[in-house]
Amino acid sequence: MHTHRLPLLFLSAALLSACGLPTPAVHAELRVSEAGTYLLDTVPVAAAALPEVLQARHAQVPTLLVQVRASPHASMESVRLAVAAVKSAHVRLAFADEVPQLQAALSPHITQNLQPPDTP
Repeated sequence: MHTHRLPLLFLSAALLSACGLPTPAVHAELRVSEAGTYLLDTVPVAAAALPEVLQARHAQVPTLLVQVRASPHASMESVRLAVAAVKSAHVRLAFADEVPQLQAALSPHITQNLQPPDTP
């Protein structure tokens, strides 16, 4: 091995050792019932308290990923409220694939809210 390459090798090894693996996401499940009630990991949460509860959980677990699982009979308004609460808490959002039409129905709403506001 050429000795002039050793410093580069050591520098590369030092840089790679400083790189850690990404922290895996912690999953939580937010269920929306047919009656419009919410369960966060089996714990009932009032609709008005959802944003605050999710913000507190996110503060404890920055890698939080909330998976919304809605009953096929849940109202779209109940689901939209759940999605808005997750987004307002700045938590990553995923949809359960139990109800694919739900994700399709909400996609325009989510995309619209993710767009930056128009500047005059």
